[in-house]
Amino acid sequence: MTTREVRISRLEQVQGVVRVASASPLGVSAVDSNGRKADAASILGMMALDYKHPVELRSRDEEALQKICSGLEQSRKAN
Repeated sequence: MTTREVRISRLEQVQGVVRVASASPLGVSAVDSNGRKADAASILGMMALDYKHPVELRSRDEEALQKICSGLEQSRKAN
């Protein structure tokens, strides 16, 4: 299992994570600093997490995690 710690601060970033996670055949989960876990392919689950601190993404799909991290980085640079 691969993990990545990411900082998410805007709704469009959450939507991007959900979009990539939904396409992953191996699934992606997200865990916030309070220990709440969500299926990253679920917009409702992702909206329930606390984003004041970085969120840990977990998956066996390293390619999906890389796409998510790249998308978040591009989003930060755009704004």
